[in-house]
Amino acid sequence: MRKVDIIKFFRALNINNKMKLLLYSTLVILCRLTRNATLPKLNFQVFDISYQISPGLGELDIIYHTNVLKQYMQIPEFIPSKDAICIDVGANIGSTALAWTRAARVEKIFAFEPHPETYRRLMRNIKLNGASQIILPRQMALGAKEGEIMLFISEEGTMAMKPGSYKWQGREISCPLMALDTFIKIEHISSIDILKIDIEGYEVEALLGAAKALVITRRIVLEYHSSELREQCWKLLLDHGFQIIERAPLLFGLRK
Repeated sequence: MRKVDIIKFFRALNINNKMKLLLYSTLVILCRLTRNATLPKLNFQVFDISYQISPGLGELDIIYHTNVLKQYMQIPEFIPSKDAICIDVGANIGSTALAWTRAARVEKIFAFEPHPETYRRLMRNIKLNGASQIILPRQMALGAKEGEIMLFISEEGTMAMKPGSYKWQGREISCPLMALDTFIKIEHISSIDILKIDIEGYEVEALLGAAKALVITRRIVLEYHSSELREQCWKLLLDHGFQIIERAPLLFGLRK
């Protein structure tokens, strides 16, 4: 997180959480100096949402972008509707799904996160906020078909990415893969209020497996991770009848 972001975040917090932020920042420095991933976890609350975060994993940056910058709800038309069904693909630690529960009384949020440790943090944050009846987590990836997929994960972060060369140390894992079209059929979903997709370069694959799901989706928020992916995602959304608003690196699609 940049220094200017930390200052903005600090200003948005109450005095109790200001002190926790200072403690967290100290723990992050210690974590980097000692390369110790087992430093104490910290309970944190932002805008009535509770988290338990681990120093050095970048979770505070995720919370900042979701709750202070309101990354996925920066346009008023992209706040969930009352009693809606939403789908969060790339749920990470649950910051978007939890923010949705505070923005409106949604009926259900299906939250997909394939990273094993991040999924455990997602489950923990759902429980901390008493949201187990609303946020329904699924430990799997979404793509163009069913099967298995290889993902790169690191002990130094919360994201699962395509295998490749990274500055972090990590390992490759295999995880279940499902098409969103298959999922909505299994769950008997007939309408999606908001579909959010942020899956570190796999966005096109997820859209290709969501032809039927996109037909019943009112609004979509998608983060792209390269200019090539932007063009491919833009075309797929246009082909499915969405009017697009871009606020890089996000595409906001609104059903015409």
